[in-house]
Amino acid sequence: ALQKALGELPEEQREVVVMRIWSGMTLEEVAAVTEVSLNTASSRYRYALEKLRERLQPLPGHSQDGG
Repeated sequence: ALQKALGELPEEQREVVVMRIWSGMTLEEVAAVTEVSLNTASSRYRYALEKLRERLQPLPGHSQDGG
C-alpha cells in the first residue's frame, strides 16, 4: 500500500520523501541536492506526508490494531 501511495505522489514530493526517509538525509541536504530552497524542500515533504496519511488511512469500520 505504501509503495502504491508513493507512486501516486508528484515526482518532486516522492523524491524528497525517499531522500529524507530511506536515505536519511536532512531537509537541508535534500534542498541542496535537488537545488531548491529549504522552504521548498520542507513544503514538498510536508505535502507528501499529508497525502500519504490520507491514502493510508484505514477503511471505515476497520481498526488499526486488527480487532
